[in-house]
Amino acid sequence: MYSIYREGVILESKKQVIYLCIQSVFFIFIKIIELFLSDRTVGLTKYAFILVNLIFLLIFYLQNRKNAEQKANILALAVGMTFFGDLFLVLIPSVSNWPYSFLCGYIAFTILELLIAVYIGLSKKYALIFSAFFIVINAVVWRFKLITTANEIAIINLSLLAANMVTGWIVYNKNKILKNFLFALGMTCFFCCDYSIAVQLVFEEFKTVHDIADYLVWLFYMPALVLLVFSYIKSAKSDKIKE
Repeated sequence: MYSIYREGVILESKKQVIYLCIQSVFFIFIKIIELFLSDRTVGLTKYAFILVNLIFLLIFYLQNRKNAEQKANILALAVGMTFFGDLFLVLIPSVSNWPYSFLCGYIAFTILELLIAVYIGLSKKYALIFSAFFIVINAVVWRFKLITTANEIAIINLSLLAANMVTGWIVYNKNKILKNFLFALGMTCFFCCDYSIAVQLVFEEFKTVHDIADYLVWLFYMPALVLLVFSYIKSAKSDKIKE
């Protein structure tokens, strides 16, 4: 079996190095200003990170589109959905109080997770994992009386995310190559990000817990997107690795 340790380096071009450097600077800058600046400034800066991520994703897509398999392009499309999801969950709430912002954001991220589910492949095992998380999360939401239309969509999103993460590690365990490792690690960070948001919602009245969860959201979210972009690059390489 092809080993992750013999597959070579992650960074293979100057564009990839530049991408990683820019997003690393964003990561450090955002985590610092979250502590000191207004929600509006932080929100605009976070969305700038998303835009830069989308720009480089498009660059890598155009670089690989002729040779990439359709499956790899599904992952690229999924990551690109963050442009719409964070438009409603980050940018719009930073500048207005539009009441349907969170609902639209949850829908966008649910589409993202559905695309990822298609990318990794649906199966009976996937359905069982999804169902288990869906039942448990619903029980928690009902217990804390947090049922709303937006939250029900969020529950579907969180259940899909959990199933995608678990399935990602199952895929990696079967085939230990770099693109699978980057994907599984990226989905784990995504999982930690979204479940930090869930902790914020459930423990809204407990300031310390709420604030810690709030700080963890983008601590996990930014690496998640970068890891998924690099997983896409590995998936779309013209000299594809035979699995």
